[in-house]
Amino acid sequence: MINNLSVDHFLISPTVKNAIQRFVCRSAGKAHKACNIFVSSIIPDLMTEMKEIFTEKEMMCSNMGLCAAKTKRVTRPTPKQPLNELWKTMGTVKTSNGEELMSCFECTLGADTLLEEFIDKRQATADDIQAEACDHVVPGAWGPGCQDFVHMYMSTVLFLTYNQFDGRGICTMIHTCEKKENALMALAKPERAQIGCANCQAVEKFMAENQEALHAHAVDEIFSNVCQKLPTALGTMCEQSVIRLSEKFFAQSAKLAASGAMCSQVCLI
Repeated sequence: MINNLSVDHFLISPTVKNAIQRFVCRSAGKAHKACNIFVSSIIPDLMTEMKEIFTEKEMMCSNMGLCAAKTKRVTRPTPKQPLNELWKTMGTVKTSNGEELMSCFECTLGADTLLEEFIDKRQATADDIQAEACDHVVPGAWGPGCQDFVHMYMSTVLFLTYNQFDGRGICTMIHTCEKKENALMALAKPERAQIGCANCQAVEKFMAENQEALHAHAVDEIFSNVCQKLPTALGTMCEQSVIRLSEKFFAQSAKLAASGAMCSQVCLI
């Protein structure tokens, strides 16, 4: 039955929160405090919502088309404007190399900075993975072999994985960037950091004021690219789950952005 699913342990928020903070935030360099704040603010509510989704047996049964539910399904929100147009309302930034959309500049700067930190700290991450996987997941007799394998290869695997991504590509994928030219690339690191922090609060303000629009676009993208491609029963369950989790995520993100906590840690303002 649903209550006996093995995912129950996974849905314990401290377990998930601690894992993300250990494997992600600890490798985020100067952003590690902001990462910890974000994870502590968002993950517990998301895990609580997910647990409720899995334990609402009548609604899950209804979403899979196996029975009728008294509770009404949540409605999928419709975006009111194209996502790239929404990002444009954030404005532009002026640099010594020309103007750039603020959404593109801040997104690319943040993504590239994190990727650089992850690459630099890949050995520490590999050591954490080795300790967790070989000591707590792999059966005892396999432990020594696991230790040797992970010690020899995990750092290289992480390096190759991180290098499959770049900030510009990530930000183009989520429509914060719209042209190939990139004012950010030719800038020295001090200027990048100075401009990034000078506009950080504007980004927080945007996130705080546009939670419903961002929620609608997130649901639309996931529904179109994931849920709609699943069999009908699973697709409906996917859609309903995504709507609820996305709404919770952006509501909590908006509260966090309005508090100014993220920029105060990243930029030490």
